[in-house]
Formats: sequence, structure tokens, C-alpha cells
Amino acid sequence: MTNIEYPYIPEGKTILYVPLENEFMQAAWKIANEHSACPWWPTSATVVKDGLIIGQNTNRGKWEPLCPRVKQNCATGEGYELCTNICQGNGRNHSEVASINNALKNGHDVKNTDLYLFGHWWCCKPCWDHMMKHEIANVYLVENAHNIFTRDKRLA
Repeated sequence: MTNIEYPYIPEGKTILYVPLENEFMQAAWKIANEHSACPWWPTSATVVKDGLIIGQNTNRGKWEPLCPRVKQNCATGEGYELCTNICQGNGRNHSEVASINNALKNGHDVKNTDLYLFGHWWCCKPCWDHMMKHEIANVYLVENAHNIFTRDKRLA
């Protein structure tokens, strides 16, 4: 993998990659396309422990016909303050947080699990904070996510 300059990544953390054909990434892709609240950028995460899916969720929030970030032509990682009352808030409605919370709500221990994220090429600080708080072991994105999930191209 080439050196990717992420908008945010905590010191000592890394992102791993799997092909879209990976069974857990396929599960994330499917739920993103079927249940994401955002028509502009369907995103979801799948939490996996010992080869089993224990939590899944999508980006949540109030549906808007046109994303305020799209309206203002914001670059990736910018303009989240425009969405405070729609989908972004403090990260609580992001798929990473929502999928971990889904697993916890269903009584699962998420420590040392893997999280597969479909729809983005990096994770924001509130999501990383939540993942580190719950000791998620690995974060996986789709191979070449930094080329696939841009403003001009989307894999959906």
C-alpha cells in the first residue's frame, strides 16, 4: 500500500485493507446500500469477532435531499459543522460508532474485534476515539478506498 496522507489518524494506529470481495466487507457494502440514511454517501461498518458478525450499522441521521457539505462543495473531512443537526453531530451517528454500539447493545464484548468500514477512506477523530475506547483491534477499509471514495467517484 502506498503512503496515504489521512486527514486524521491517531499516533500508533494504522488502517488495513481488504478486497471488496472479502465476506465482511461485502456484509458492510450490503447494509450500506440497503439501510444508510445518507443518499449521498452510503456508509456502514461491520464488527467481527472470531469470524462472526456481532454488530452492524450505517451512518444515521435525518435524511436531507441535498447534503449541506455537497451544497458547499466541501472536501473530504471538511464541513462537518454544517451537518450537526443532520447526520454528523459529534460522531455518534457515524457507522463506526453505531456498529460498535449495536454490538454492545446486543450483549457482545467488542474488545479485540475487527471493524470493516465501507464507504470512506479514513475515520474521523470521534470515531477513532470510540474505537480506541472499546479496544477495537483492527480497522479495515476497501483496497484503494482513497481512490474509490472521493467526491467524484463512489462505489455503491
